[in-house]
Amino acid sequence: MPALVRLVLRPNFELTFGLALLLPIGGGLAGCSYTFVQPLSPAHHPGDRADCTTDPTAPIVDSAVALVYAGSSAYVATRDNVAYKGLAVTAGLLNTAIWLSSAIYGYVEIGECRAAKQDAAAVPFWQRWPAPSRP
Repeated sequence: MPALVRLVLRPNFELTFGLALLLPIGGGLAGCSYTFVQPLSPAHHPGDRADCTTDPTAPIVDSAVALVYAGSSAYVATRDNVAYKGLAVTAGLLNTAIWLSSAIYGYVEIGECRAAKQDAAAVPFWQRWPAPSRP
């Protein structure tokens, strides 16, 4: 049985304590897309002006950071002389998942926003959804 599987299956105080300390640090800073990508409004109607993010910088940064975490986890997993190897690999893979999920969120939201902006440009202004009346 591989060492990582044994380490994960066996309850270990150091692993639990280390993950409890590392995950808030890596996970709390994670997610440029979660922080900076403004999604399309749920009240958006076809033809409305879309006020959302179309710049792909945040998900690109998230993808790069996820790639660095995945690469460093793979590198550490192949080394024999690493202290707390299982902890380091597990924390790296969990942070990879967090950053990768942020990148996916960013790409999806930006794609929806771009589609909404193209849709709004195709609808003439006189056919757009009427503005809500104010009391």
